[in-house]
Amino acid sequence: MSRQAFAQAREKVKPEAIKAINEGLVADFEKYDPSIETIHNHRVFAVDGSLIDLPENETLREAFGYTTGSNNSSHCKARVMVGYDLLNRICAYGEMINLSTSETTQMHNVSDYFAGVQTYDNCILVLFLRRLNLAHSDLIFRVSLRCSSVK
Repeated sequence: MSRQAFAQAREKVKPEAIKAINEGLVADFEKYDPSIETIHNHRVFAVDGSLIDLPENETLREAFGYTTGSNNSSHCKARVMVGYDLLNRICAYGEMINLSTSETTQMHNVSDYFAGVQTYDNCILVLFLRRLNLAHSDLIFRVSLRCSSVK
């Protein structure tokens, strides 16, 4: 299959279908798996966002937005947010959103999913995971300059 054929086939897949399939898998996991790992009855999530390039078309530009380069060229992009359950190794949440929505705002928008989840600066989470000996390998985190625990 050529790259072009793959790209055309990918455009036919409805994003709602992918989201519904993932939500169904996560719901089944949460409902039927008796061995969900927790720390003191709390699940541990890592949530992050990134920008992705989208195929160029007006519908996607209107839905997700675009960026403008230094030479005034514009590129269709979206922000993706992913919530990964660190202990159970499953992507529990994922969504594509408009560029104008910040990661912080989106976390508040999906707070019903993460209800009761305590948030920590990345540096505090690293220390916490290290202390519990859950860091089986080196960890890479993007740490805000506002994180006062990093020296």
